[in-house]
Amino acid sequence: MTDNVKVPVVCMLRDFQALSFIEKRIKMNESCALVGMHGYGKDIIYEELVKTNSTKILSCEWKTINATDSDKLKAFIHSIKTDFRGKLIINLSTRSDESWLFDKLDDLRLQNNATFVSVVFSNKKEVQKALERKNKSLYRSLYILPNATDKDIRILIKDFIRRFDYSPSEEQIDNIVELSGGHIGLVKSLYLLLVDNASYNLSIDNLLKEPSIIYRIDSFFDDFTNAEKKLLSDNKYSEILKLLHAINENNKTISPLIDEYIRNTSNTNSKEKKLFSSFTKKEAKVFAIFENNLNTIMTRHEIADVIWGLKVDEKYTDWALDQIIYRLRNKLKENASSYKLLTKKGRGFVLQRA
Repeated sequence: MTDNVKVPVVCMLRDFQALSFIEKRIKMNESCALVGMHGYGKDIIYEELVKTNSTKILSCEWKTINATDSDKLKAFIHSIKTDFRGKLIINLSTRSDESWLFDKLDDLRLQNNATFVSVVFSNKKEVQKALERKNKSLYRSLYILPNATDKDIRILIKDFIRRFDYSPSEEQIDNIVELSGGHIGLVKSLYLLLVDNASYNLSIDNLLKEPSIIYRIDSFFDDFTNAEKKLLSDNKYSEILKLLHAINENNKTISPLIDEYIRNTSNTNSKEKKLFSSFTKKEAKVFAIFENNLNTIMTRHEIADVIWGLKVDEKYTDWALDQIIYRLRNKLKENASSYKLLTKKGRGFVLQRA
């Protein structure tokens, strides 16, 4: 199988609909924003817009940024000149509230006239304050990215089969559809468990012991505010969570896995929760890139860019990176994790399931 075959592609109807909405707004010289919950799969839509449609739609000058930290984002916005007549495409992945961005984009549009267009991709956390105050610039042309439908999940699994060369049984596919609730991150993690072990029992009890599943659910809950988390025990949810399809029509979360996780939140001494709570911010970032690229060698450059972002040239040393890898590897061992972090000499590092 060639590397090209393994490249993910936009394949779900949901994603094509999102792209169609964005393309129409761009052609109309209208700014817009796509917002969803963490793990709903905004990144591939952003990448497709940049990769495939840049020459077709963005015929004028355009700039794009995949913002993984706030400093990098602020520097990028600051670099936009007052006479810029092009289009900006911004993918927010900072895990910090960046609601200030929409007022700044409005200012730039006023300064640069109506030919200035911005497209923002974001998870809930990065735009929480703007959602709460119903920021006009955000809500004016807001596209809510929903969780995937059952049909789209099955289409996505077909693409996984193409990429990973493993075909689950129909029963296993049915289980993935039901357990994921359309959360794209959970779909991928559930599928990869079967890639590693074709006979794996996809029971809720088993799955809630898996670090990769816990990571996905914890990341989903990272989009909840503290106030929203406090309401969970009373089965109450904010209107914003309902707006973003985090809650279904039965007033439950989208996935039985997530519902069971909520019921078990008092069990905070589990090995998995101890492991993830022990991570520093940098360690969590590194684990995330490994977990999202399981069994794939990650180079030092790729890891360093995630850790230090815009400041990578200033901050990076081999010693600093090795210390983070050393601490992460030790924490995986100390918590009896099912993961192993291996060094591939001269090539980088790879995370594998033990």
